[in-house]
Amino acid sequence: MALSNEHDPEKAGLISGPRGGGGGAPLRRTSLDRAGPAARFGVLIGAVVSAGALWTCFTASQRAHPGAVGGGPLCEQFSSVLPPAHAADANKEIIFSSAYQTKSAGILSGLVQIPHQHLNRTLINTYGLLYEWKGSDPSLKPTMFMAHVDVVPVNPATVDDWTHPPYSGFFDGRHLWGRGSVDCKDTVSALLEALELLLEKDFVPRRSVILSFGFDEESAGTQGAGRLGAYLESYLGKDSVAFIVDEGGGGVGEMWGTAMALPGTGEKGYIDVTVSLTGPGGHSSVPPDHTSIGIISSIVTALEDAPFSPSLPANSPILSLLQCAATHGELSKSLKTSVLAASQPGKKGEKGRQKLAEQYAALGGEERYLVQTSQAVDVISGGVKVNALPETANFTANYRINIDSSPKDVKDKITKQLFATAKKYKLDVDAFGTTYSFRPSPQSPSRGVLKAIGIGELEAAPVSLTSARPWEVLSSTIQHAFSNRFPDGLVVSPGMDTGNTDTHSYWSLTKNIYRFTPSDPSSNEFIHTVDEHLLFSEHTQSIWFFHELLRNADAADL
Repeated sequence: MALSNEHDPEKAGLISGPRGGGGGAPLRRTSLDRAGPAARFGVLIGAVVSAGALWTCFTASQRAHPGAVGGGPLCEQFSSVLPPAHAADANKEIIFSSAYQTKSAGILSGLVQIPHQHLNRTLINTYGLLYEWKGSDPSLKPTMFMAHVDVVPVNPATVDDWTHPPYSGFFDGRHLWGRGSVDCKDTVSALLEALELLLEKDFVPRRSVILSFGFDEESAGTQGAGRLGAYLESYLGKDSVAFIVDEGGGGVGEMWGTAMALPGTGEKGYIDVTVSLTGPGGHSSVPPDHTSIGIISSIVTALEDAPFSPSLPANSPILSLLQCAATHGELSKSLKTSVLAASQPGKKGEKGRQKLAEQYAALGGEERYLVQTSQAVDVISGGVKVNALPETANFTANYRINIDSSPKDVKDKITKQLFATAKKYKLDVDAFGTTYSFRPSPQSPSRGVLKAIGIGELEAAPVSLTSARPWEVLSSTIQHAFSNRFPDGLVVSPGMDTGNTDTHSYWSLTKNIYRFTPSDPSSNEFIHTVDEHLLFSEHTQSIWFFHELLRNADAADL
């Protein structure tokens, strides 16, 4: 069964507007045949013809233009796609009705009732929830949807600061209040509600659907998603899933002067590093020139004074995002020029990407750390009493590692600094297992041991391809599901968060992993803090998106 187009791209003609860049140049939609007439899609491609010039539009027959790395399209777009006709079409009117909003608020704020009679449930490590909706064709790879049921704790000291009690699930008619309402019981409930609505209309999937809900995502996910992923690999095998959708990404909204949706196609790496110094104590009336606290503090200062350099590899989702923003949005002349240079093949592109990385990082804030390894010293301690020299002092730093770097790069940088410090103060050093002594002589007593250990090492995630069929299905469904908000369409671009999700436990199952919370992040700004609350229209929009993605994925040839 093939996908069907909501709008025939051959009849779309010329389209003008913000997708054409700063000059409003027209875009021509053309059709490319992948799986017969019912699977055609429109391609919108843009390129810069010269520095500072307007972005000119090319048709699909001009795909190998100089404005793309390796000759591919700079920001390929897919037209809106409707699922095959079914009684479930009537669910749209239900989902967006005021009566269902009230019902849905009750579901989200209370106990979600899961249709066990239709889905096979497996409990993994007691609290991990795995559901399988068996499809009629076992030869098809299943689709998989993820979320997590745990939440960050509420600081008891802030309970009285909440407008409504943090675990009340209070619905005021417009917002639903409470811890986890945004992160991420919204996604859990939206997925389950979408399935229930399809079941009520007797929808029978061809391909199986898997729901995997972890319970410790907010604390690394090792016992929840970690166990779920291992079980699924043993049950299904490697490369056994068509695609995975989890929470995350950049959501949907107005960005760079145009409507954009940003499913995450990559994730940064991760490591926590604890550095400690253990040495002789003593009375504070006879101190050394530098106490353990002083030496540890000097290491913190040295590391912070030498931040990691920004970089932008050719496969970076952020490069793809900037290419889409330059093609369809509103960027400054200098940034557009830099994107063009970064999109060239070969050495010119490498040089251009480095310049663009530095330019983007200079914007500061989140932009900086989308192209650079972050370093945050979050915990430090030492000493127990004011008249006793500290025998130990330590700090822990958190690193979110750029996608072209690794935990090893972080450890190498810290090791270099620890060896320099140990040499200066004649200390022994143990940097991630590499040891050396800088004592004046082998017979000299130890002045202290400087040690570093890494915790929770995680390589950067493999970047999911946007040339794969699952990306096309996802993009087309986003266009369709959000056509009620953006009737002129929106730009679907790869994106990336600065944080991490549970998806690292499922890398072996598929190369097509997308992190996408289908809502406007600007309307849910109180995540992880006092007064977390959900604009409920975003929740009903999420239900509709998952409802349609389930149907489109079932109809597509993946």
